[in-house]
Amino acid sequence: MIKLFFLKIKIHSSLFLVILFLLIFSSCSYNYSDLYNSLLTNTANNFEEIKKISLKISQSAVNNSQINNNNNIEKENIEIDNELSLYISKKLKEYNYQPIFEGNSYTEYLDAITYQFIQEPIFEIVDMKNKVIKKYEYSKDYIIKIDQYSTSGSISKRALTITDPSLFPGTKGDILIISKVFYDEKYDPILYNNKISAIITNVSEEQLISGNSLLLSGSIISSKNDGFIKVFVNDKTFSEIAQYTYQGFKIKIKSNFEFKPVSILQSAGIIPIKSDNLTIIVTPITNNNSNIAYTLAYAKYIQDNKKYLKQNVIFLFSAADDFNFFGSINFLSIFNSFPENSSCFILEDITTSLYSLFENEENGRFDQDKIILTTAMSKNNAKQLDRIISRFDKISKKENVETLINTKNFSQSHFAYIYSGINALTINIKMIDDCENTIRINPKKINLVSQFFDSYLLHSKYYKIIIIISVSIVTIILLLILFKYKGNNKDKGRNLS
Repeated sequence: MIKLFFLKIKIHSSLFLVILFLLIFSSCSYNYSDLYNSLLTNTANNFEEIKKISLKISQSAVNNSQINNNNNIEKENIEIDNELSLYISKKLKEYNYQPIFEGNSYTEYLDAITYQFIQEPIFEIVDMKNKVIKKYEYSKDYIIKIDQYSTSGSISKRALTITDPSLFPGTKGDILIISKVFYDEKYDPILYNNKISAIITNVSEEQLISGNSLLLSGSIISSKNDGFIKVFVNDKTFSEIAQYTYQGFKIKIKSNFEFKPVSILQSAGIIPIKSDNLTIIVTPITNNNSNIAYTLAYAKYIQDNKKYLKQNVIFLFSAADDFNFFGSINFLSIFNSFPENSSCFILEDITTSLYSLFENEENGRFDQDKIILTTAMSKNNAKQLDRIISRFDKISKKENVETLINTKNFSQSHFAYIYSGINALTINIKMIDDCENTIRINPKKINLVSQFFDSYLLHSKYYKIIIIISVSIVTIILLLILFKYKGNNKDKGRNLS
């Protein structure tokens, strides 16, 4: 009887081991394209709705304006962003997220300042008789960087080339040419106090794209018209200007604009659980429709799988784009502190983002098919960020998607989070192509990012079963040991008798 009992126990334990093996094998070989089918569908549906909102406001702007200039474009962008933020807040409420903003609200209104050019800026090379030698194109060759030291005005004169603004900050009325090697915006107060007329400096393509975005606190804008004109140019233009200056030509600059108060919105929701860990998924609203569509779909997916959630999660749809810290800084100011193990992931559309991250690397040409990871790595956060990047890289290799990595980027909003002690990574990705009215979703990229987020947010869907089976196997082993021990004692008793 005892041998028969042990035989049954061994059969049951073997059966449990086989079931456990099959479950682990099936979870490892799970087809993620099947798992995320609903997510792909919801992403496409969201994208269509977001497109309708953007097109509706754009058409209204055209109907209400005779001239499609920078002023109307700026106003239109803010209106689109605000309407999208309201749409997002409705979705978060529908998905049963908890609001985090004051007044139990999903949206936060931010008072800001933007600008409107009264007429198109002018940046030219002219001779001593004011004949135009070279005319530069706005947003391609140069931009006017507008901030708290900016002023409207025009000037035409020969420029001075300087190397150290702290030693020679120029005098009243000067146009200064300063290489990016020597220039830093920390010198702006000195230049402002010396009443110079303009500075010209070269910047990367990335800064040229981001530099003409303006959302500033109204309190820091000077009411006096006594600042200077700041011109950012690309390297090619800077080299040409230096040569023209050496030859004795003048530089003509005209920048007439006015500041405008605006209210901008951002939206957020949270799923709080009893955990010391927090993940923040940030999606900038400006020019980021494909990632907004995906993030909303993923937010619904997380709510549908809430029972597997292993840490707190916040979805933030931040005001402005990722080059502008405005929305992120306001969000961070809400909290006194964050959990020690907090992580932040920022989803930015690669087509509106970092064109020149790898300009110094061989074959580092901008490519929409690639994913670019950027962060600001230091001695203090290197270990944590290395671990995050390695995890993403491992999944990207499995999905056969090429990932480029830049760990020395301090110009994006991930820096605002890192400065607050949160490990942050910007994922520059294009998930949807919208060409000729045909929407093409990239399932590989959506699967990749979703698996990456899942690894932080969700327990395996099999973890409870695996725990139960593991406990059962341990129990069986203990029973085997117990019965064997009792059997040995009985044998000893028979021998003694």
